[in-house]
Parts: sequence; structure tokens; C-alpha cells
Amino acid sequence: MTEHRDHLSVDTLYTEVLLAALEKIPDEHDRRDFARVLVSVVPAQEPLAVDVLGQLLNIDPAVIYDLLRDIHPILSVPDESGTLNSEVAHTFHAFPPDYMTSHDSE
Repeated sequence: MTEHRDHLSVDTLYTEVLLAALEKIPDEHDRRDFARVLVSVVPAQEPLAVDVLGQLLNIDPAVIYDLLRDIHPILSVPDESGTLNSEVAHTFHAFPPDYMTSHDSE
């Protein structure tokens, strides 16, 4: 029972953080880029360098930093100022693998 409750509270945290971040992204194109970055970083077996992620998705690394700045509770995203684009973005926690797919229909 406790494990189920813990899973629900982590899901709630992720949902709140993601919804708050999306509210700050009014442009639909930027929202799509945000989603593309998330679905690339979260399931990655190894952390991805921001510049590599930008190349893969054809998104400027500066835009990636901007899109992800509000989801630090979920992802470790290097601060753009004073860092190199080769720094990696990765999940802090074992992001539940089914979190994103189980919320597709909601």
C-alpha cells in the first residue's frame, strides 16, 4: 500500500511540475519542442549532452535550456550561463518508465 501511495505522490509531483512548465510556454511550436525534448531525455539509457540533443532534434541548445528551465525537480539541466553545451541533461530520479505513456490518454 505504501509503495502505491509513494508512486502516486511522485506522479503528482511530476504532473504538477510539467503542467507548471507548460503554462509558461504559450507558443504551440515551443510546446511541441518541449515534448520532443522530454521524450528524448527521459527514456535515454545514458545522459544526453545538450548540444547533441539539439542536433538530434534540430533545436538550438539555447532553446532547450529555455524550455527545460522550470523542470529542475525532474531533470538535471545544466545552467546555460557559464556552462558548455556538452554538459548533460538527465533525470534526477528513476523516472517511472510508464509515467509519460500512462498519461497519454488523459
